[in-house]
Amino acid sequence: TVSGDVGKHVSEINADPIRPKAIDGYTVVDQATSSDLTSATFDQASVVDPVISKDDLVVTYRYEKQMLKLTVDPTLDFGQFDNKSVDRTYYIGENQSTTKQPLPFGVTVEDYYGTKGWQLSVQQDGQFKSTPKPNSQDPNLQVAQTLTDATLHLMNPKLKRTDATSNPTWAQEDTMDYQAPDDFSLNPTATSPTVLAQVKKSGHYRNDGSTDKDPTGTLYDNSGYGTWRINFGDNDSGATSVGLHVPASTPRYQTRYHTTLTWNLSLLP
Repeated sequence: TVSGDVGKHVSEINADPIRPKAIDGYTVVDQATSSDLTSATFDQASVVDPVISKDDLVVTYRYEKQMLKLTVDPTLDFGQFDNKSVDRTYYIGENQSTTKQPLPFGVTVEDYYGTKGWQLSVQQDGQFKSTPKPNSQDPNLQVAQTLTDATLHLMNPKLKRTDATSNPTWAQEDTMDYQAPDDFSLNPTATSPTVLAQVKKSGHYRNDGSTDKDPTGTLYDNSGYGTWRINFGDNDSGATSVGLHVPASTPRYQTRYHTTLTWNLSLLP
């Protein structure tokens, strides 16, 4: 609260203009100059230095909590095949009628008012293996079997913003850089993940890393919110956009092989 002689600027009384506070984990998105917020018009957040008048002036800055959310399609099921030892690539859509695998396979990223860019990566945690069946009549199945030299291929990645955004027209929308890779395969012995997609942002934001040096008139961008979908293929190519290649030299048994993919969504510096 600032009070003083009518006709003077706030900075003459307070030695500083009015600016939104930097709050850890939150981003200022807009402001209103009305005591009744139910009918107020929210405009771009800024540093203001109003003139003291006889009437009260209420400046309200609205904040949103920063959050990232990652949702990976729950299954990646190739289904059942014969165990012939041939050089072959098994595709995710070949047994869709029985596996009911949703296609195309992909992941969804939801970005709520973050001011930093993000990247999505994935890593395969070991080779495809079977679960031992101690009571099996087949001695080969009583121990874990490894699908030696099998390679998981992810093809036709497409990164697309999917939300029907309702951000205001002045919100920062056009300074985002989308990056997605070409086709790639996963190495089950890799010590670092494969970067799958990046979204880089640029703008002038008021967040927990801001200082109190911005002068009167400074405008703060609204980072907005966005939802991105990374699909492997589309309705036509999704069935053949995830494949598992197994060479002829690899023995196959009538058992179920599995591995784990670890997905990581992280902020860029």
